[in-house]
Amino acid sequence: LAMDNVGASALNSGLGSDDPVARRNAAEMLCQTEFGVVHLVKRLSDPCTDVRLCAVWGLSRTRNLSKADALVLGRRLLDQEPEVQELATQALCYLGELGADALAHQLAHQRSHDLAAEALISLESVGARATLAMLRSEQEPRVRRRAAAVLENLAEDGAAALASCLQDKDAGLRRRAVEALGRMGKLAVPHVQKLMALLQDKDSYVRVSAERALRSEGLVEAYQAESGDK
Repeated sequence: LAMDNVGASALNSGLGSDDPVARRNAAEMLCQTEFGVVHLVKRLSDPCTDVRLCAVWGLSRTRNLSKADALVLGRRLLDQEPEVQELATQALCYLGELGADALAHQLAHQRSHDLAAEALISLESVGARATLAMLRSEQEPRVRRRAAAVLENLAEDGAAALASCLQDKDAGLRRRAVEALGRMGKLAVPHVQKLMALLQDKDSYVRVSAERALRSEGLVEAYQAESGDK
């Protein structure tokens, strides 16, 4: 088949066939062209579980997947079938920065945020960057809380990401970052001076949170050494 729109449409028909082998072969060929990707994305909402699985698998092998298509793939974390959720999560992890961004968007959903958080943590520095972007852009407190929790579990990468929020103009974001760093203990020690600066923050809630963080286990020794406060 010539891989134009006509050929892709014919392969799309194969993707919807009753033959599992034909489905997988069609998905493998569709993922190689722009026309084919359009069909794979549409098949993500197919009523047949195996067709959705093949579509997810095909998209995981697609080069230059668009951000919009990655976000559609991310919504499969909300699929009613656990095996589709799992494969979609694996596919997004395989897609690197693009997939991490789509995973971070799933932190906003009650049914998918745990799965997305686990995947973002597994992506380490890539996951930290995507989660930080979500933390900065999101205004919903529960989503910010979930993003901060992900960063808390990303060791040095997470601590550095949270520290970058300490001078943000949004007081709510500063406070969220301070509280998360306080719970990270020794991992937050490299950022103790930035935390100390917030003891003079114009927002009283941020000041109180900074004081508590600096008195937390793992940070208090570094704070005392810097301030001379025993």
